[in-house]
Amino acid sequence: MTTLAELQSLLSEEIKLLEEKGKTEDAGIKLAEEELARVGSLVEKGIATVSRKSDLELDLSKQRFSYPTARAHTLIRHAAAKGTQGALVRALYRANFQEARNIHDPAVLADIAAPHGFTEAEVTRLTSDEGELAATREEALAAAAAGIDGVPLFVFGERLAVAGAQQEIVLRQAIGQALTGVR
Repeated sequence: MTTLAELQSLLSEEIKLLEEKGKTEDAGIKLAEEELARVGSLVEKGIATVSRKSDLELDLSKQRFSYPTARAHTLIRHAAAKGTQGALVRALYRANFQEARNIHDPAVLADIAAPHGFTEAEVTRLTSDEGELAATREEALAAAAAGIDGVPLFVFGERLAVAGAQQEIVLRQAIGQALTGVR
């Protein structure tokens, strides 16, 4: 039979072990948080370096939220017929990544799209039409099914594709390969 003193001693030892385990877990969590912050900082620095080399302004510290883009992509789809697609893409990029504007908000989209041939009523109609949004999503799914998994997507010589943000050297090599017929 165990005495009360023995139980207290065992309990005291168990409490010490739990306290040590808690300290170790806290230290592990702190290290994980520090590592996450360090990696996040490195990623932001890398993106900033690539954007500078590409003459793109990018300050991720301004953008605290990520907004759904189906409405913006629906407008981009319709801008092709207006001949303003490239300019609208640049304006949306600037609004999203440089100005941290909510590119999911139809009023914000109307303001951005106005110089690119869209009326406020047209933006409201396109961005609230479930059929239009579904068509945009279907287009994105078809691209993903075709293996397109990054933006931007550059196609060279109608046969060589480079997806995602790439360094200048990668794009130069792809252009060279497309010009020489090398795969």
